[in-house]
Amino acid sequence: MNPTEVERAEGIEFHFTESEPDGGGSLRIVGTSDKVKEELCEMFRRNEPKATKYAPLASAEPMEIVLSPRDTRNDGREAWYAFPCALDCEWFDPYRKQLERMTGFKGEIGDFSIPDPRMLCYTRHRAALRFEDGHVQATIYVSAHPWNKMDALTYGHKRAEMMFQSDIGEEPIVREFIENRNGTYSRNPQYPNPLPPRPALRCEYLWGALWEWWLANRASEAQKAILAACVSEERTGRYSFGFRSMSSLYVADPSGPINWDGKGRMVRSVSWDEFAALA
Repeated sequence: MNPTEVERAEGIEFHFTESEPDGGGSLRIVGTSDKVKEELCEMFRRNEPKATKYAPLASAEPMEIVLSPRDTRNDGREAWYAFPCALDCEWFDPYRKQLERMTGFKGEIGDFSIPDPRMLCYTRHRAALRFEDGHVQATIYVSAHPWNKMDALTYGHKRAEMMFQSDIGEEPIVREFIENRNGTYSRNPQYPNPLPPRPALRCEYLWGALWEWWLANRASEAQKAILAACVSEERTGRYSFGFRSMSSLYVADPSGPINWDGKGRMVRSVSWDEFAALA
């Protein structure tokens, strides 16, 4: 029997066992926390009555879901595949450049793990999300069958890579109608065919993990002091794109010129250029 590859994260385990000639096999998902078990119930027991849908939550035992290979009616043999994926450097460049603009840091970025809020998904599952050796990496689990002159392994790898790119970057919007020069509209011949994903600064949990790494390892004491007194995150969240997109940081200062809350709480603004100069 082929060995089982196991990936573990908080509250969840992925057990992949190869059983097909092309490397496909079965995937066993084990939920050990109530949060993951509830998500598994939503995903895999969605058609059950409400009275029994969440029954696994009442037990202290782990909840297991087994996804096995199967023969489809029209598309041949469908199996699960585990693909270790590492995105090219261009997919991380928007995050690297944004960090440099905000903080002035231009050095090498070390390895760090990335808290993953989307390990489970209807179209794929993901484990071991991290930044390592200069690349965003993860293990992507997808089901695949032969499709469009591709064998299942090739099609599965293509799906895994594109879904990973979409999560870290963005999928361009394909509009049904495009505007002509005279102000009229014509049907877009590209619609509804999707465009390939492209690098973009869109993944908040990757940005948050990068910011956390910088703050712990490369921020100067002056920058840490500014952030410790910063009140901007009260409205946006430190790692949200709202915080990133603000033109300035707002720092508590009794002699500052800005009444932050209308109740006499004074602050001063620190531009990102001024903040980066403290590196």
